[in-house]
Amino acid sequence: MNALNRRILRAAAWLCVPILAYLSLVPDEFQTRTSAPGYVEHFVAYCGTAVLFALSYPEKRMQIAASLVTYGIVLEMLQGLSPGRESRVVDACVSGAGAIVGIAAVAVVAGRYWQLASR
Repeated sequence: MNALNRRILRAAAWLCVPILAYLSLVPDEFQTRTSAPGYVEHFVAYCGTAVLFALSYPEKRMQIAASLVTYGIVLEMLQGLSPGRESRVVDACVSGAGAIVGIAAVAVVAGRYWQLASR
């Protein structure tokens, strides 16, 4: 991957960090939801963020997974302080699962790519 593509991916990944915080902490009256269930939204948001980070920093996948799982837990705990919102353990678990699946998907695809490239 060239340097420009890596910089773009890193910018997109880091942009997801405050977006996740905003979406997690915005008061209920300002919330905009998709038609998907909340747990699907959590999973997709954290999975997508993890994919961007894993592609941007391939040598730090384990740290990224741990950081995103922790971030999801912290945001979920803080969500209880936001008017009209509540903290739910299941949402934190789904967010963490999304982060782990995103990291794993990149690792599997990257491993397969290198196997094919080395033939």
